[in-house]
Amino acid sequence: MSTDRQILTAIASTTRQKMRFFEIVQIIWGPDKKKCVLAVGQHSISLLRQDLTDLVNPLSKFEYSCIVKVVKDKDSDEHFLLALDDSQSWKSDRILVKSENRELLLQHVQSCWQTHMMYKVSRTMMFPLSNFALTKPLSVPHVAPFFGYTWEKYRGYKFMRSDTFTSQPNMIQTRDTGEYADKKTGIALKVQVHDVMTFDQLRAAKREHIRWVAVEYKAKLVQDEHQFYVLRSGQRPKRMNLCGDGAAWVAWELIVRTRDYTIICQLLRREFIPPLCDCAQDISLIFKCPAEQWSQYEIQLMLEAQLVADSVCPTSTPGV
Repeated sequence: MSTDRQILTAIASTTRQKMRFFEIVQIIWGPDKKKCVLAVGQHSISLLRQDLTDLVNPLSKFEYSCIVKVVKDKDSDEHFLLALDDSQSWKSDRILVKSENRELLLQHVQSCWQTHMMYKVSRTMMFPLSNFALTKPLSVPHVAPFFGYTWEKYRGYKFMRSDTFTSQPNMIQTRDTGEYADKKTGIALKVQVHDVMTFDQLRAAKREHIRWVAVEYKAKLVQDEHQFYVLRSGQRPKRMNLCGDGAAWVAWELIVRTRDYTIICQLLRREFIPPLCDCAQDISLIFKCPAEQWSQYEIQLMLEAQLVADSVCPTSTPGV
């Protein structure tokens, strides 16, 4: 996956439209099974050869209005199906796609699809996304969570969540909010997954090192506090590569004590993300602990926050 400007410019010169995102995928389209580049454009999706010189075939560039349904595979984290209308003489009206970053790719497709449909029909339409079993479940043994913990998925990543935490709704949606709470102790957990950025974009945003991300988070977390002090702000190693991820991980721990709460912020950066190894993605896990809980269980809360952060891994790998 990438939003590299140089490569997007090269794809735009081939497809003759503005590009937003691209991903190296495997497709099954009728009798053809091949590896190609799926490029998400302003008004259409393009399937290109890996050398970016031409389309896979003359019909491999189609507008978003041609997509009538998108089906996510329930038995894997990599496959989804694009169902096309009958406006063209397709080889097949169904394209099975295998992507290592399915969630992020579908987010870009959904955003562009809805924007294109608003442009075409001048009204907002719901993205036709559904879930169905498309492939056979993998026989690879899965890594089980620790006792008292459950695997939780959020925006293309998994982490071990304590069974005492329950998902919380927000003002926009009722599920997949990334917010969890332990009603008995009053401890809250908020997970944030930032967009993927190339190293050039990180440098331009002055976020080339995770320490500068930590500085931004500290400023935001204490902007409404009159009294606070920092207990810890430093780099720490991320343990537990539970899925054989080939990317590099960097972690930073920030602990801030205020009058009413103690905030434990675990920052993670996944960098040199395959296959192009030219981008990075930041993830944060913010624990907000009441003062009375912190005074009684300081060490346990710190270790639990580190365990949850160490268990974070991408969902697209088959080991978890």
